[in-house]
Amino acid sequence: MDNKNQQFDERLKHYRDVEGLSTRQLDFGLWYIKNRKKFFITLVIILALTAAGTIGYSLYQFSSYLIFGINQDKQVYLDLTSSASLVTNKVNIGNSISYSEVKVLQSHDNKYDLVAAVTNDNPRVIVKLSYVFDVNGQKIGRSEDFVLPGDTKYLMALGQSISANSVVNLVIEQTSFARLDRHKINDWDQFRLERMNFLVENAKFTPGIDSGLSEKINVGQLDFSITNNSAYGYNSVPLAILLKSQGSIIAVNRYVINSFRSGEQKKIQLSWPGRLASVNEVEIIPDINVTDDNVYLKYSGL
Repeated sequence: MDNKNQQFDERLKHYRDVEGLSTRQLDFGLWYIKNRKKFFITLVIILALTAAGTIGYSLYQFSSYLIFGINQDKQVYLDLTSSASLVTNKVNIGNSISYSEVKVLQSHDNKYDLVAAVTNDNPRVIVKLSYVFDVNGQKIGRSEDFVLPGDTKYLMALGQSISANSVVNLVIEQTSFARLDRHKINDWDQFRLERMNFLVENAKFTPGIDSGLSEKINVGQLDFSITNNSAYGYNSVPLAILLKSQGSIIAVNRYVINSFRSGEQKKIQLSWPGRLASVNEVEIIPDINVTDDNVYLKYSGL
């Protein structure tokens, strides 16, 4: 009997009606009908959890943007379009001269350094200019300078006693232009390359630590070496020094090397007072008017 029952069950499993519907399909359909409500509830729970997670993540991102992102975006915008990156997007009275906003940098002893950039896009014209920094209507740091063809010059007024929220503008008062003499300087790029051939190496800024004194003086240190690889000696070589963090200028200074002979190397060590943010780039720019014969050392056979 058991064998007959097994054979009957086996035939029943493989039974198909005239329309081709098998017993197994009927069993599955019956099982699905019984459990359809469970399937529906499970699907609703999965969709609800997915929606809750998506909405929660969106609310978190939106809240984070409101709290932090807006200010960060504003800072990035300022860095790209204003004094943080010193973009020379203000145009003077023609002649391809442009200049940047003024960046105000906290120095030490409650003083501030002012720096702005001026770009001369003329390929064969030296620009001479007089300028002043306007601080809340007060003129400070009046000076004269030059910008070589195709160069950008950093104009500075260091150690100024101004308030942190001062409105500062660069005012270019006068400009004059001197065209290069083609008989003396036919190829400006080659002329410049031969005379401005300085190699700066191993530039490193070491942040200061508290000295232990009662006033908690914080002094960093800048070290670098510079070699005069040109065939010319100079009476003095002024250097513009910029400390940067993530591409943004955070501190500036000047340094002058006196009597810098051809082939000579100078190792420079500067103390830098004040507490600075992380410095990951040091830019050192020689600032010489190589078209002026007076900047060169007189030849000496000694």
